[in-house]
Amino acid sequence: MENTKKKINLDIAGSRIPLITDENEKYVQKLAAVVSQKVNSLTLSGNGITKTDAALVYALTLLDENFKLKLELEEMKKAHNGN
Repeated sequence: MENTKKKINLDIAGSRIPLITDENEKYVQKLAAVVSQKVNSLTLSGNGITKTDAALVYALTLLDENFKLKLELEEMKKAHNGN
């Protein structure tokens, strides 16, 4: 079954962002809502952080979590395989 790409307009922290994806629109909108909430939370923290900086900080946080989970998964696979 071939996936069909579609354009979705997202509102992330007050910025309108068009995205072309083959993912389910409700799923992508849910992701955008989480990012929007986190960016807004960081910008309202009173530290003078811009939306762009907040988005970058959140991206680094997610990338860090992703790397750590991948490493943990690799270690689990090695332990399971007896290596």
